[in-house]
Amino acid sequence: MANLNAGNIATSTPMASAPDLVTCDIAQLEGLFAVSRENLDALRDLEDELRYRQSPQALALLNRIHNVLDARAGRLRPEAEWTALTCGKSIRSQ
Repeated sequence: MANLNAGNIATSTPMASAPDLVTCDIAQLEGLFAVSRENLDALRDLEDELRYRQSPQALALLNRIHNVLDARAGRLRPEAEWTALTCGKSIRSQ
């Protein structure tokens, strides 16, 4: 489990366990993401928690986490790959 601290995101004190993420609101999870971008375990724990959430903010954060994980793995997500191929221009049929 990652060394996240849901109560005080600015500290490096480990929290008890990843299930504590269940009690976090989306703003807290976004804060954890902001301070944990280089921590693969923390990103995986956030990803696991966000899979159970369906709010637009949670889905957007999950997508951002996937983009970071994919970038670290040297992959582009399909949307990013499409954008790269079209130089940022939307040419998809409507």
